[in-house]
Amino acid sequence: GMEVTPVRRDFQDTGYWKASVTTDAQGRATLDIPLPDNLTTWTLTVVGVTPDTKVGRARLDTVATKDLLVRPTLPRFLVQGDSVRLGAVVQNNTDRAVDARVTLQTQGFDGKTDPLRVSIPARGKTVVGWEARVGDAPKAGVIMAVEGGGLNDSVAIDIPVSRATTPETVGTAGVVTDAQRAEEVVRLPADA
Repeated sequence: GMEVTPVRRDFQDTGYWKASVTTDAQGRATLDIPLPDNLTTWTLTVVGVTPDTKVGRARLDTVATKDLLVRPTLPRFLVQGDSVRLGAVVQNNTDRAVDARVTLQTQGFDGKTDPLRVSIPARGKTVVGWEARVGDAPKAGVIMAVEGGGLNDSVAIDIPVSRATTPETVGTAGVVTDAQRAEEVVRLPADA
């Protein structure tokens, strides 16, 4: 069967940081850098300083990508009850057209999430999406996956969900003696 790659879920703004690396006598050092799951161009910047404060700097760009990939286009946050389009751009970085199946798994959403079949041209991209409604959950999550032409990719993203609430403060005052009883009525909205 086809080998399924792990779900991409570790997305970071900074791929790697190391404050100090000691070089050998020739001024060389080797680092193995585990990158996060972002598919992007990473820029490596290295600054070297000798004990007598000679300084040098180098930059290197490296591209992390896949032959077939899914890029979710989702809101950064949601409010309970929102209607939303859970979209994705499916990108084909190969020299041949790919017929693919795009799937969506959700948590915290209501709506049909049937798999979609798409044909992505060589070096091209296709936009897909599903209509959904945010349910009664503190957070929502999606896992989008694409597979076709022997290639695959999948991405998991969590989206915070806030409730549409309005705090209301009411104050009352009065004097109650030992012989009296007092009743305070709290009125709740009809739709609460």
